[in-house]
This record gives sequence, C-alpha cells and structure tokens, in this order.
Amino acid sequence: MDRLLDSAFIYVDFDGRLMTKAEVLANVELASVQQVVTEAMTASLHGNTVVVTGIFRMKGMEGGKPYLRRGRFIDVWMYKNGSWVAISSQGTLIAR
Repeated sequence: MDRLLDSAFIYVDFDGRLMTKAEVLANVELASVQQVVTEAMTASLHGNTVVVTGIFRMKGMEGGKPYLRRGRFIDVWMYKNGSWVAISSQGTLIAR
C-alpha cells in the first residue's frame, strides 16, 4: 500500500476524520477488516488524473463486535513519475 499512496495522500473517513498517508498505513495495520468488496465502480480520466467513484461493502471486527458496512467512495489517482498513485480518498456510509 505504501507504493500506491502518494506522499501527500489525504483520506477523509466516513466519520469525518482526516488522515495522512502515515496515519492510514498505521490504521490499516491495526484494523481487523476481514473483507472489502467493490460492488460498483466508474472512472473518469482528466489528463493525468483519474476520479474513481463506487460502492463498497466491508466487514470486520471493531471493539470486539462484528460489523458490516456499505458505503460510497471517491478516489483520486494521478499518473506521476511513471506510475499511478492515489492522492486523495473519501468514504461515506450508506444509511440503508
């Protein structure tokens, strides 16, 4: 994941928390996510930048209790130094 995220990567979590690349990587190590599935995804190319939107399902454990979440995401990728890197991402839970 370290190579996929730009050094200036910013993530906005579904609870509004803003995280840097370092914080995201640390959070991934601590998370007990069991499965993430992308249900739908579209991409729109704008020069050397791609905006990807979609729907995800995630299940795991939090505070000793299982959870199942469904949400929408928007990821922004940039072609930089010969490879694609994520520069920004946001996840928003779907209430239903």
